[in-house]
Amino acid sequence: MSHYQYVKNPGRYDVTVKGAGIARSKNKDTPYVFLECETDSGERITAERWLTESEVEAGKKTQRQRTINELRMAFGFNDDFHTLKEQVVGKRCSITVEMQEYNGKEYAKVAWVNALGGGFARAELNDDDFIAQLNATAARLPRPAGVPAPPEAVARRLADPFKDEEVPF
Repeated sequence: MSHYQYVKNPGRYDVTVKGAGIARSKNKDTPYVFLECETDSGERITAERWLTESEVEAGKKTQRQRTINELRMAFGFNDDFHTLKEQVVGKRCSITVEMQEYNGKEYAKVAWVNALGGGFARAELNDDDFIAQLNATAARLPRPAGVPAPPEAVARRLADPFKDEEVPF
């Protein structure tokens, strides 16, 4: 049994990310980013940010676009999913928790991940092809105002992931 206390009430919380990664849901194999968060009072909750191409609302951003933009805004994410852990673990952000009903019971769920002060048992996903697709999607998305571009070395690797000496032919 876990010795952690878990977030049980809706509201906004300032948190520190204690763990992060990319995984797939057990039931539908849906990819997502998970952020294991701890509040200043020691309560824990995991944010699951989906990576599907389904639209959040008709004609709006996809789940994947929304997740990438949340990561950029909250953590200065540089669009490289290979280094997601290094970019978010230990950093602080603000989350909004809402209550969600499932099978007649209410559960706390992270609805939004924002910059600080701003508005699952799982197996980590180590699928380089999928991560390359995520990086390509992130590189195509326009950056919100005020969010810096990735460092030149990262941008170069995202644009051309293979160096000439790595090409086997």
